[in-house]
Amino acid sequence: MRLRHPAATVATCLAACALLLVLEDCQAAESLYNPASFRPLVADRRAAAAGDIVTVLVYESSSATTTADTNLNRNNTLGIQAQANARQHGLNLGVNNDFDGGGRVQRAGRVLAQLSVAVTQVDANGDLWIRGEQEIELNSDRQHIRIEGRVRPADIANGNSVQSNRIADLKLSYVGNGDLAERQRPGFWSRVMTWLGF
Repeated sequence: MRLRHPAATVATCLAACALLLVLEDCQAAESLYNPASFRPLVADRRAAAAGDIVTVLVYESSSATTTADTNLNRNNTLGIQAQANARQHGLNLGVNNDFDGGGRVQRAGRVLAQLSVAVTQVDANGDLWIRGEQEIELNSDRQHIRIEGRVRPADIANGNSVQSNRIADLKLSYVGNGDLAERQRPGFWSRVMTWLGF
């Protein structure tokens, strides 16, 4: 029987112990890859979690036309004849009522804007809820845009932008205040006369 050198035996024991420690650590180790938060280094960064920013491209155009025509005609005639002492008396009463009405309502609107909004929450199916607002003041005129809605991650383009017609449950508010908006409103007396029906 051939005996091993003591140094080789010690080295073998140390290698076996190190192997056992490595195997034990491997069983308790966790993966560094988390599919929920993984973002490739070579891909465009898109909004995916609460707090992320996404750019909304607002291209909204709407048009509506309503026309109504009404014609009403009513003729009533009442005749009474009486004869006494060879003389004939007559009474004839006629009522005529005509109504002719018409109306036309036509509206058109167009909004073009770009604003960055934040993701407020993420649904269980991955849809992103977004909300944000933008305020611009120019020469005492203030324009305020507010937008909120729900976006599918697949609708977010490579540049981390989404079109407004791809947003579900869209709420878009575009309000202007200032001298220009004030000049577009009817005057006080005009509003009073309209309220009275004149």
